[in-house]
Amino acid sequence: MAAVVNELAFELYGVPSICTGVDALFSYYQNAAVDTAASTVPPGLIVNGGHTNTTLMAFLPPGDRVAPSTLRRYGGH
Repeated sequence: MAAVVNELAFELYGVPSICTGVDALFSYYQNAAVDTAASTVPPGLIVNGGHTNTTLMAFLPPGDRVAPSTLRRYGGH
């Protein structure tokens, strides 16, 4: 679906560029207190609730490490 939308945007409407990504990450970057001088985003946890799943995303300072993550299924499906 995304390929078709991109093709239509470029060929039919003459769009010069498209930026696609995870909306929760874009929102966090836009709404967090970003240090523009250092181009860094403060640490935080994003909880992205969707229709069929919930995603947790951690924002950490550069150099910090997180243990490997695990997928946990829960609910009635």
